[in-house]
Amino acid sequence: MNFIMNKTFLTLAISCLLTGSALGQSAQDFKDAYENLSIFQDAMATKLKPGIKKKQIEQLKDPALKQLALDLLNGKNDNQYKLASYKAYLSPNVLGNMLSIGDGYSKYENVTGVYLPKGKHIIIVDGIEEGKDVKLLVPNWMRKAPNPEEPTKDPKGWGIEKKEFELKNGVNIIELKDFGSLAYISYFSYEPEKEKPITVNF
Repeated sequence: MNFIMNKTFLTLAISCLLTGSALGQSAQDFKDAYENLSIFQDAMATKLKPGIKKKQIEQLKDPALKQLALDLLNGKNDNQYKLASYKAYLSPNVLGNMLSIGDGYSKYENVTGVYLPKGKHIIIVDGIEEGKDVKLLVPNWMRKAPNPEEPTKDPKGWGIEKKEFELKNGVNIIELKDFGSLAYISYFSYEPEKEKPITVNF
């Protein structure tokens, strides 16, 4: 059991280092995240290792993981929304053509129910198969054009302002600098019924 868990976390750590530059985070960020996750029994951070005490948890650097660990220690953790599975949806391009609206169908299908404020966030993912494109979308629903009477002259362009992050299995570290908002999982396929669901822990 210990060998399996150590191997899982080693794989997760290597994944962190390989994906760090793609997400704009440093190797140190991922090293810290790996060290934080080492107190958990599983790679999705749903259980603490046996014998973990509050003193060890207080040493964690990431405030979100520290709070998660404290909640788990005290039996108060509610992962109803933060830990969930997400299935693939039919590609908006295909659906738009079926409805004769071109590429105008909404790309915000997999709403998580999780609000991400400004700052850094650790997101743990599992189940993305090789070659699959899965992203995290954070749209700025509250933004308005500088001049509401002429929205087409918005210097940021026409459409919804959003932040987009490619997700990989293991640890993903994202940073929201300009705004916070609801998080969406962008997971589409031409044949969604053939795709396996993915698991995400915020």
